Amino acid sequence: MAVTDANGEYSLLYSSDVHGAKPGEHRVTISSFTEGDPDGDPPVAKVAERVPYKFNLRSELSTTVSRGENTVNFDLATDGPIVQPDQIRATRE
Repeated sequence: MAVTDANGEYSLLYSSDVHGAKPGEHRVTISSFTEGDPDGDPPVAKVAERVPYKFNLRSELSTTVSRGENTVNFDLATDGPIVQPDQIRATRE
């Protein structure tokens, strides 16, 4: 998992305190959606999905991670439907 900063920079986290990813082939999903926590301390606002679902819910993106330092970036086209994950859960219930 990774979160981008205001400049679009990111670093993967393998676990809460280990940076990086396990070597091998990985399916990649990219999403802007955050459920939020209005009751949190501090409260966290919900963030709507802005990335087409072909890069997250239906992602076919993948990459191979090698031992050592890797830099992997994906060019995301903005065309295509955007689906909110919480809307999908509501239709399943």
